[in-house]
Amino acid sequence: MLNRSMPTGFSLTMSNKHMITSVLLALAGLLFPLTVRAQYDDSANIQSVLGLTHSLDRSIAIGRPFTFIIPVRYSLSSMDIANLNVYVEEYPQGSGCGGPVHSTNGGSTTQITRGSGQLYARVTWNGSNPVYSDGGFLSIGVTFSDPRTRMVFRSFPKWRYCFPFFP
Repeated sequence: MLNRSMPTGFSLTMSNKHMITSVLLALAGLLFPLTVRAQYDDSANIQSVLGLTHSLDRSIAIGRPFTFIIPVRYSLSSMDIANLNVYVEEYPQGSGCGGPVHSTNGGSTTQITRGSGQLYARVTWNGSNPVYSDGGFLSIGVTFSDPRTRMVFRSFPKWRYCFPFFP
């Protein structure tokens, strides 16, 4: 026959139950920031932007596509696999790559795995079909998205690179 009584000298009172609950909640409070922090360890940084169609010393003109080469350093810790999306954002004249009016017009996607690395994204702006046909500005951006749902789970700030384009 199994003896189900408490060991000698041990009694589980309501105050002990509250203490155990408090300890477990405190532990959960310590572990939660570690879980959240892992997502914030995701990063992407554009090293530079180079013109493949022609040097960026010359103007970018409407009428034909323009291809950029963009070295990106990244670190992914929140997922095992993600899409690293590098895109060209088109802004109207007078905006200088800022403001609420803009549209994505070109980009590339590369699947990456957990860890850190560098890749060279080849991104083409659709200059033969611009959103703003009287000129404007091009900016480059980076996001991470889930490869299954394609939902963006991390966006990185706009970069310091802003390129005017002309008719």
